Amino acid sequence: MEGELTLRLSRKDINAIADRVCEKMLPVLRPPEPPASPEDLMTAKEVQKFLKIKPTAFYEWVKNKILPEGILVGPKMRRWRREDIVNCTRDEKGDA
Repeated sequence: MEGELTLRLSRKDINAIADRVCEKMLPVLRPPEPPASPEDLMTAKEVQKFLKIKPTAFYEWVKNKILPEGILVGPKMRRWRREDIVNCTRDEKGDA
C-alpha cells in the first residue's frame, strides 16, 4: 500500500528500543525524592526541583512571601525545611 512502511525487527532490537525509551522516560515519570525526614534542610536548587519551578519563580515566591525566607546557615547560605515547603504549597492549594 502507498505510504506504508513495514519494519521487521528482531526481539533483541525491540527490547533495545524499549530499554532506550524507558531510560528516557523514567526521570520524567519518577517524582523527585524528598529528603528522608521533615527536619532535613533543602538548598534553593532542591526546593526548585521538588516544586518543579524555575529559579526566577522560586525567588519571586520568596520575595512575595509565598515561600518562607529560609534559614540562614552561613554568611550567604540559606536552607529551607521540607516541612515548611510542603505546608506552604498546601496553603496555596487550600488543602490545609
